[in-house]
Amino acid sequence: MIISTSEQKAIKVVCEMGAKWGYGNMISHLQSAWALSLIHKHGMPLPIAIEATEGRSPYELEVHLRLLNTGEI
Repeated sequence: MIISTSEQKAIKVVCEMGAKWGYGNMISHLQSAWALSLIHKHGMPLPIAIEATEGRSPYELEVHLRLLNTGEI
């Protein structure tokens, strides 16, 4: 497998953010964002979108969006 230099840089940033803010925390936010993209871009129902994100429990979407938009719940 070969990846671009820009993807290498992005992966390093993600790893740095995980180290700083907690890997599980960042993974949950990424899973929530991924589930939202599956819903909005592909019209998937929420349960299927969550299952597609490896079946793990992302943050509840409301919690994810409130933290993202206001910094608090």
